[in-house]
Amino acid sequence: MDKGLHSHHPFAHSTVEAVMSMVDVVNEQEEIEAEAAAVFGDIDDDLCTYPHGYVGRQPLWSCLTCRTESGGVVAGVCLACSLHCHDGHELQELWTKRNFRCDCGNSRFAADFKCHLQPKEKAQDNDKNSYNQNFEGLYCVCHRPYPDPEDKSNDQDMAQCVVCEDWFHANRCDANHPQLTLLPSDSTDSLICASCVEKSPLLWHYEHLRVTDPSASAEPSSAASARPQQQSLAASSCQRPQRLSDNPLREAIVFRNLRTSLCTCNTCQEEMKAQNILFLLDSEDTIAAFEERGKERTRASVDDSVARALSVLPQDRQVNVVQGYRHLMDTLREFFQEKISRNETVTEADIKQHFESLQEAKRRRF
Repeated sequence: MDKGLHSHHPFAHSTVEAVMSMVDVVNEQEEIEAEAAAVFGDIDDDLCTYPHGYVGRQPLWSCLTCRTESGGVVAGVCLACSLHCHDGHELQELWTKRNFRCDCGNSRFAADFKCHLQPKEKAQDNDKNSYNQNFEGLYCVCHRPYPDPEDKSNDQDMAQCVVCEDWFHANRCDANHPQLTLLPSDSTDSLICASCVEKSPLLWHYEHLRVTDPSASAEPSSAASARPQQQSLAASSCQRPQRLSDNPLREAIVFRNLRTSLCTCNTCQEEMKAQNILFLLDSEDTIAAFEERGKERTRASVDDSVARALSVLPQDRQVNVVQGYRHLMDTLREFFQEKISRNETVTEADIKQHFESLQEAKRRRF
């Protein structure tokens, strides 16, 4: 997974009329909107998440400005606090972390700094929060920043360990350190770094799920298809596979379908709890689930806006608006399909002419 953000402008600058495929424009706009919604999940950008306790998953930031003023103590702040309490500060994006409670304004900050959104209700410290080197702006076994100003190779692809949630480079670390030989390439892939693999011997039983060919298609695991959603969590018969070897594993591994393949018997759950990996059984813990909540929130917001706009109209007008909208979408779909079938691009003049034709047809009806 590449942590870098890439952007480009879809319009060409030329002395001739700029043209482009409208399908490309629509697809790109939808992709931008979906990505923006996914990044922040279902987290509100105006409300501090502190009252929700230790949030299962949320995007976090480390304020480097405040860390300097507090003597180097690390802390994490939620999306809303990054915007309202730390505006103008130097912020380090941490991407998402699990089971974290917003620190903004607590004892990890200078005494005179208060959270603007929750100024009086926060505890002195959140003792269940976990802080890794990312909060200091460092990543991987090479302990370097991202992006690395000293790396001129433009090869800074990284992937996140699903256990410790640190990020790791692919094929560019010191030869004395474990390296990633490949990156997760499918939504069912789970990278677990060398340190976390070594600390989680239960996972050694699932070495057969190791991805060796990233181009191979992901197949649903037999355990996933056979396992009932809820009943299995109290299962008594152990379905843990036999190990492929007796040697301990001490290398980073990309597993495929790991979460849906894990045995959920009581014994395995107890071992996972002792090894601090019980969250692997929680389908809501995944980045994919978090991003889907963001997309769903955006879709619901759009639906609510439309519903509110229609609610102020009489019922007959509501019907007319909906019918008019469907007619507009149908004509636009036909218009674009015709252009696509002819392999033509759409210009500003084409769009203007199309809507003028719609207006003329409307005047003829009335």
